[in-house]
Amino acid sequence: MRLTWDDIQSNAIAFSNRWKDAASEKQQDQGFIESLLRVFGVADARAVGTFQEKTKIEGQTKWIDYLWKGKVAIEMKTRGENLDKALYQLRQYMYSLPAEDARCLTENVTERRSCLK
Repeated sequence: MRLTWDDIQSNAIAFSNRWKDAASEKQQDQGFIESLLRVFGVADARAVGTFQEKTKIEGQTKWIDYLWKGKVAIEMKTRGENLDKALYQLRQYMYSLPAEDARCLTENVTERRSCLK
């Protein structure tokens, strides 16, 4: 079933209320991501993506907090941490992925449009 904009908005408000006091990446990351994806109608995050997806950056093993190949990559940070660091990490992760897995993981809206179909 496709969600309406009103459904998504209602889900987002409930999500925001539920997670407004979240503070710890390590303790809350998977529940947070599962709840976030449910806002958009994804009932089972594990059915479409992977928590702690392994990748290599400059020869070191790193872990993407959540990867739905070709659709969504999420890097979490504990409340109060620098989000620029999360964005930098996520960009590194994107470049480490095979092209087909990272195809739609871009900040360029023009490139992303073809992925929304």
